[in-house]
Amino acid sequence: MVATMQATKYNIGWDVRGWNCDKNPRSRDAIVILDSDRRIHGAPWRGNLREQINRANTTSEWVKALFELCEADHSAERLDVVLAINTPLGFSAELVSLAASRQPYAGALREHSANPYIFRQTERLLFRDGFTPLSPVKDIIGRQATKGMHVLAKFAPNLASCGVWTGDKSLTVIETYPAARKHSATMSRLRGDHEPLDDEDEDDALTCALAANLFSEQGKQSKPLDEFKGMPPVPPIAVHRRRSNPFVKEMIRDRKAGRKDQKDPLPWDALENPPNGVPDSEGWIWVPIDVKFPRLNYAPPPFFFKHHEDRANVMLMYDPLGAVVS
Repeated sequence: MVATMQATKYNIGWDVRGWNCDKNPRSRDAIVILDSDRRIHGAPWRGNLREQINRANTTSEWVKALFELCEADHSAERLDVVLAINTPLGFSAELVSLAASRQPYAGALREHSANPYIFRQTERLLFRDGFTPLSPVKDIIGRQATKGMHVLAKFAPNLASCGVWTGDKSLTVIETYPAARKHSATMSRLRGDHEPLDDEDEDDALTCALAANLFSEQGKQSKPLDEFKGMPPVPPIAVHRRRSNPFVKEMIRDRKAGRKDQKDPLPWDALENPPNGVPDSEGWIWVPIDVKFPRLNYAPPPFFFKHHEDRANVMLMYDPLGAVVS
């Protein structure tokens, strides 16, 4: 029996700029490739990817072009690549329905951040959490969005699940949001392994590549990543929107009794998964789960994720004295 060659895993971040960004020296496409140990593979690259997009005819040619630009060797390897892109990879279902079928949105249109023609559901949820994502409809990012969606359609046209696309077995593509990194303890810890890159475009591409790395581990960890093993076990304070939340009551009761979670932990997801009801056609912005917890000073402990469905109703904050609110 012939042994199957194991794929070599890489994570690529793409900071996307416009189709003709080569005319703007201050804003260019940027690519950073990380190996499975989150070390930069080759060298960061900055320029315009338009010609590589035009020349490549297959997924493998596209991936090869990215490695060549970064002077990163991948000879004789079977690749398993996650590419994280920081531009919208879809339009809202309501906008598509309006444009294609002249079907108007049935609800009332009021707040700007809740307008389903301007923002996808994933962006509206980010607004709810205090962020201000750009819109491919009203903002200049529309140029980048068409570039990202073109690459998606050409090299990763297969929808695997909401917010996840594949080309062949070698490429998985997701959308991410580097602006959220300053609010994420998880991302701050991972960024701490790297010096800031010389150019802002390349630095954002590095953040995208780290998001790709977190995605590649999504659902595979039964505990936080090794980087967080040495963090002190600081008890959480629960501030919840629903005082009847059974998870909050159970967590407070266990903490008061000095008990740790005794249940078998579910896989530890560092990135927020799309909730039920998000249209597949709209896609999903993958950001670290801890951006929801502004005062979080390190990655969420695994006991939080045993009640995955309740996380939207709970805010975990950390008190250095270990006090517990009843």
